[in-house]
Amino acid sequence: MREVFGDELQDNARPIVVSLKGNPTTVPGHAWSGRAWKVGPERGPSLPVQANNYFSLAAFRPQHDGTYRRQKALFHSLYAVMLDDVGTKVPQERLTLPPRG
Repeated sequence: MREVFGDELQDNARPIVVSLKGNPTTVPGHAWSGRAWKVGPERGPSLPVQANNYFSLAAFRPQHDGTYRRQKALFHSLYAVMLDDVGTKVPQERLTLPPRG
């Protein structure tokens, strides 16, 4: 995540992380709400290795009460675009831009 977002984000915007134990298709909907990823020295604990961990590639502003949600109205900026299943579901030759990493 540091490679995508760096150690400083603007305007208190943060990406959202979600950590789920168990099968992601059977957890209750509220389990997907997530929390803001902390940056810099106050980063806090890492995500558990034994869990299913997800993160947004966009940063979101906090709501009035200081909590974060993945909502269009709170969108701040997009940091990356990820392509999944290249080579298995999407042929490599369909890509028109070289991957950057």
